[in-house]
Amino acid sequence: MALPRFTKGQTGNLEFSALNEAFEAIDNLRRGGERPPERFKPRAAGAAGPILVKVATTTSDPVLQRWGWVEMELLNVPSSVSATYLTYAVKTGGATSNGLEVPIVGNLNPGEICLANRQVGNGLPYYIPTREVFEPFAAKIISVATASTLGQFTYTVQEQYFNPTTNAFVNGGLIFDCVNLAELVADTTSLYGVGFNKPSGVSSLVRSRVRVGVVVQIFRVFDADHLSFKRCFTMPNPYTVVC
Repeated sequence: MALPRFTKGQTGNLEFSALNEAFEAIDNLRRGGERPPERFKPRAAGAAGPILVKVATTTSDPVLQRWGWVEMELLNVPSSVSATYLTYAVKTGGATSNGLEVPIVGNLNPGEICLANRQVGNGLPYYIPTREVFEPFAAKIISVATASTLGQFTYTVQEQYFNPTTNAFVNGGLIFDCVNLAELVADTTSLYGVGFNKPSGVSSLVRSRVRVGVVVQIFRVFDADHLSFKRCFTMPNPYTVVC
């Protein structure tokens, strides 16, 4: 028999809504597991393991890092060496949470695709991403500024997609700042860049920025707790020769 639910009332700091949540959790335990909210479409019975999801572009809560999502599926598996790309689409009949009823939680971006594992906390279901599966990825430098912290320059880049119809790379939706890790080592009087010497007769070498339009490979470097990250790439800088 289900516990009662209340529509009003309060005892001290304990409001009726808190009792409803507690009773719902107890009822869930009695049923042998939590029940997804009504607007959450569950996976097929017996399904197990992580699911492939795309982070929703709307109804997100970036401050608390809670995002809506929709389940994706792989449309094609390459059958030959020449078929080097994969195609994904929203899974027909798949799970979805475009609201925040059963969110995916983490440092994510709208439109990002990742594997996610289902968890339960305080009697409520949510998903956490398996982040490393789809990285690294390609991005094109669209602007460069002098860095105020890490590295010598701050690079603003735009994610690149491959269009198999035109056999070309096109701009994606993600635009973000990143660091060139090759710039973290300062030049000395004898060694420059990634390890070359100043040629004879050259007065000095001045490190320059990687030019706008270059496509680089982006990856993430996480903190020790795997909770936050910095987007990076590694590419030797060009140098201006002063004679």
